Amino acid sequence: NNGILTVYISINYGKNSSKEFYAATIIHEMIHGYIESQNIAQNGMEETIANSKYVDWMSAALISLFPNLSPSEANALALGGLQNTSYFLSLSQDIRDESMKINARHELGNEGQTCK
Repeated sequence: NNGILTVYISINYGKNSSKEFYAATIIHEMIHGYIESQNIAQNGMEETIANSKYVDWMSAALISLFPNLSPSEANALALGGLQNTSYFLSLSQDIRDESMKINARHELGNEGQTCK
């Protein structure tokens, strides 16, 4: 009612993850907050994110923050957390597999800029 939304992210989540992975996670959660502020039902929230321009927006935001990030890496990171959506499942198997691999490498800190 006061217009303030709080996002909680576990301090241990992604402990060794790349900066790009952290940014993608935070942007994803910010989109949840924005959608909530627009009184869009939380039921099917990931579908709402996936079936809109939010994936493109997230990709562009990630490239803006990390200019060395390729468009395919940015898109893969933007798809993180959407694996069970009809949008993600409608993508080719190659794109889904590549997205999962890129996200895993960034989450484990094997790719991207490391946090200190």
